[in-house]
Amino acid sequence: MVRVIGKISMPKLKLVLVCSAFNVFAEMTVRGIFGLFQGLLPLFLFFHYVTYFYIIIHFIGKSRGYDMAVLAVGTAYAWFVMIFETGLAFVWGIASWLIFIPIIFIGEWGILQTLLPLYISKKYLKIKLTESRLSKIGWVCCIGYLIVFCVFSFPGAIKGALWLYLLSFITFGFNLIVAWKLIKKGEQIDLRDMNIDKSKNSNFLVIWFILTIVIGIFSGIITPFLFQPLTTRNGREVFYVQSFTIMTLWSLLSAIVILGWRYKKNRLLMPYEIKQKL
Repeated sequence: MVRVIGKISMPKLKLVLVCSAFNVFAEMTVRGIFGLFQGLLPLFLFFHYVTYFYIIIHFIGKSRGYDMAVLAVGTAYAWFVMIFETGLAFVWGIASWLIFIPIIFIGEWGILQTLLPLYISKKYLKIKLTESRLSKIGWVCCIGYLIVFCVFSFPGAIKGALWLYLLSFITFGFNLIVAWKLIKKGEQIDLRDMNIDKSKNSNFLVIWFILTIVIGIFSGIITPFLFQPLTTRNGREVFYVQSFTIMTLWSLLSAIVILGWRYKKNRLLMPYEIKQKL
């Protein structure tokens, strides 16, 4: 069994770095290029995503590459970010919680920022992840960095009403239960029924990945020159509403199309095929 961060696996580090770099780009698509490049924010975000993907790789190993388990873990992690680091869960009160949050969590965090870059990275790097685990030292490093990142981010995060925090924690707990059940389901998958997808089946996701980059460049680089950013009371630029809207709509479309493709073709959203229907 490969240990990650206890004894660093260079191939997996390469995958983590690629996925993390893409996610910093994804941050730019929402924040806008001017909202992203503020002080050391890009560097802190990059290491934040390095931490995130090491955690995700651990659960890929635990669930034997079951994409729905990885999706559930990603959405659970998104609660932590949206509540304590950015406060985006409270931008529009209950409207953002009911409408935007599900789209962002599933479409943006789960599909565009987690499964899609993992799929593309694994397809071309051809790295086996189903036996990867975080070591104890790895967990300490990851959790420690998240705590530090949260401490520095929360003071500038958007704040919500107390009942919205309570509602978020309840939903977060439900999300964790779903993730745990899906991980257990993934543990029952017989590895003999799995093989790395090397066929043309993955071309669709490659094309969608390229389209996401094109849309992201328009949203993150061109849009900020046309509109003013949303700012906090202390004048800190958070993100561009227009960029946020573009990527939210793209995330919604991505979730519908990619999940529809996944179930129609009965294929995992990682470079695997499973013979039995999950």
